Amino acid sequence: MGSPYKMEQEIKLHGTEVILTSGVMGSGKTAALINAVEQLESRDIPYLIIKPEIDTRTTAIWSRDGRERPCEVVGTQHELLRILDQHKDVKWVFVDEAQFFNPEFIQTICQTGNYHGIEHIHFYSLQLDYLDNVFPAWKEVARYADRWYGLQRMCEMCGSSYASHNHRVSGGDSLFEVGTDNYKAICSKCKKELE
Repeated sequence: MGSPYKMEQEIKLHGTEVILTSGVMGSGKTAALINAVEQLESRDIPYLIIKPEIDTRTTAIWSRDGRERPCEVVGTQHELLRILDQHKDVKWVFVDEAQFFNPEFIQTICQTGNYHGIEHIHFYSLQLDYLDNVFPAWKEVARYADRWYGLQRMCEMCGSSYASHNHRVSGGDSLFEVGTDNYKAICSKCKKELE
């Protein structure tokens, strides 16, 4: 599939399939991740889940439906390399909240995963921040992606249209706020009405 940005060069890994799943906040990205690992668990297939240390809500990943799974919390590329070295038997890696990593981290996990023989790397990520800027990490994952899935959610304001924006309703001064309490998923029509 490759990058949706014409100027971005596609990067193909031979032996590792990279899959990108994205959607607005509350669209079910983490639920989709847990659905995938439940299928692996039913067949006793080992996997690894990674999330960024900026997500301090819990040390696990969790979905709004109450399901959760343990994960490795990663802050640096050095930590990532150490974790991948410890899990050399794993052929499936899942990265939750991938938008919070930097592009170099995405390159490292894709290239090192390919080197270690990881067959599948799944990224779950927001595409846009609340200012409608593409997250740099999402853009980098898109360069590697063999497949891309977009999850949909209804607009939290009008309830009828496809939500494609993360509208900030409260929070601090940071560009990156973890969690959904400070945001609403809204459609383009409602976004224009708020501007």
